[in-house]
Amino acid sequence: MKPEIRFKGFEGVWNLKHLTDEAVLYSGLTYTPADIRNNGTLVLRSSNVQDGEVALNDNVYVDPRVANSCNVEKGDIIVVVRNGSRTLIGKNAQIKRPMPNTVIGAFMTGLRTRIPEFINALLCTKAFDKFITENIGATINQITNATFKEMMFNFPEDSEQKYLGHYFATIDKLIFQTNKHLASLRQVKEASLQAMFPQKGEKVPRIRFKGFEGEWKKIQLCDCLTISNEKNLDNSFGIDDVLSVSDEVGVVNQIELLGRSYAGKSVANYGVLKTNQIVYTKSPLKSKPYGIIKVNKGKTGIVSVLYAIYDTVEGISPDYIHYYFDPSYRINNYLLPLVNKGAKNTMNISDEMALQGYITIPTLEEQSSIASYFRSLDRQISLQSQRLEKLKQIKAACLDKMFV
Repeated sequence: MKPEIRFKGFEGVWNLKHLTDEAVLYSGLTYTPADIRNNGTLVLRSSNVQDGEVALNDNVYVDPRVANSCNVEKGDIIVVVRNGSRTLIGKNAQIKRPMPNTVIGAFMTGLRTRIPEFINALLCTKAFDKFITENIGATINQITNATFKEMMFNFPEDSEQKYLGHYFATIDKLIFQTNKHLASLRQVKEASLQAMFPQKGEKVPRIRFKGFEGEWKKIQLCDCLTISNEKNLDNSFGIDDVLSVSDEVGVVNQIELLGRSYAGKSVANYGVLKTNQIVYTKSPLKSKPYGIIKVNKGKTGIVSVLYAIYDTVEGISPDYIHYYFDPSYRINNYLLPLVNKGAKNTMNISDEMALQGYITIPTLEEQSSIASYFRSLDRQISLQSQRLEKLKQIKAACLDKMFV
């Protein structure tokens, strides 16, 4: 068999072999809670395999005297073979650097091979996923070393394996770097959302743009927003114009976000949500159980009657309101005294009552500077997110076309 896409200079068919013809397996360490220490031998577990990389967080260490299993080496590939979640079975990562005094846990299997980058890419293919899906345990979510020994895949000559391995290692490096940059930007945003707004009991933020002075005002939200009652009574908007509100992406077309519209036959009573208006959705989220408040930065559309729509008054930036309520702790603390939770977790809060809490606010000029800063951060986060998704799509497409 031959792959659909091939690097120039490589010819001939790939040969079907057992995985264990190209890799040596080793099992993980079985230990008890009594063996755990604050330091000692590091045990890599499924939680340490994240996005194809070895993440050193949520670490567990054991007494070196009980760590009698094989120590990991640079180039080894570790695979999750047992987990409560079926979707994690088969997830793998390559050891990219020396890790002395480190072993894998009992729910992991290690592979040691001559050309680890190729095997690491092979374990990301649909062929490997298919083998896992067809051989996973019926009662326990696991695959065994015996299953690994039965696995057969097509392999090219060593020179082509090395070329392919290097290519996918390069893509993985780009994905890792982009992921790291994205995580850094999100950390900057999280820290800024805390430091650039006054904390409870404070009247000025800890970090401020140059040129701004004076205390921020504490005012009721009803002095910043007014209720908009405009409805879609003339059916100017249809189900294709229904908007949803996501904590991560903000206000977005419902079909674009969810793949379909969940509106009823009639949307005449839906509220009209215009660009730069504020919307409060009372649907609970895990991190924001009292709902979320966002600004609509997209096109005008319509939203369910369960949403409250507001206009900002003169002197108030809608983007400032959006970012003020972005952190979970801030919006939760604001809404908690105002909301009564009813049966089935419904939010018993009127559009008027949602405006009765207090917020702190600077001058319009300072509001605009803060909002501009966070919009810039969001643009960078969006660009990196798009780059990351594109790289993952490229990798997936190449895996499909360059392996057989």
